Amino acid sequence: MRYFAASFLLSILVTTSLYAQKRVLKNRFNAGIVLGGNTSQINGDRYLGYNKFGGFVGVRAIARLNTKSEFVFEMQYNRKGSKDPSQFVPGKKAPRFIALDYLEVPILYHYKVETSIGVVSFEGGIAYARLVGFKINENANSINYSSFTDIENEFKKDELVLIFGGGLFINEHIRLMGRFAHSLTLLYENENPTNEFTTDISPINQLRNIQLAFGVNYIF
Repeated sequence: MRYFAASFLLSILVTTSLYAQKRVLKNRFNAGIVLGGNTSQINGDRYLGYNKFGGFVGVRAIARLNTKSEFVFEMQYNRKGSKDPSQFVPGKKAPRFIALDYLEVPILYHYKVETSIGVVSFEGGIAYARLVGFKINENANSINYSSFTDIENEFKKDELVLIFGGGLFINEHIRLMGRFAHSLTLLYENENPTNEFTTDISPINQLRNIQLAFGVNYIF
């Protein structure tokens, strides 16, 4: 009788475990989209300020480890850059700016926490980005800084980015998110850096992308 009871209990536990495992595995992988807006700056040599607005859009794949942890892989278009509102470019009807277009592949780890306002998730990881285009709006004769145009051929195409942020799930399909991205590599580096100059035009020694992004994830 004891043997029968133990066997019966064990069979229930095994069946329950298999069912739970099957249920988890059923939703182990998901896909979705990501889109939103961002504000960027190029940190270095007096180009500070989150004044350049852009956007990002892409697709994402989710691999869940369990109900709280998951890896997220994204592929997205992301516009970065810098804008100086104090430097209006004569004849171009806009302030001085540089817009950088990247194809970016973030690899992120998410951890979810149940709270009183809903499921909150935290994320961190790295991204590889490839510069695929850029636009520069300036007039070298009308600015008090060194020209981006003079160094555009030396912009580095590849970028490695550190990312961390978080989000709030509105429901099982929609997540509001915020993200901070800091480039670990430089967009530009002067091989012969100097802080000496004979006019009020400062040299450009280093350029590094920094970005704040806000958007929404939709999970299918």
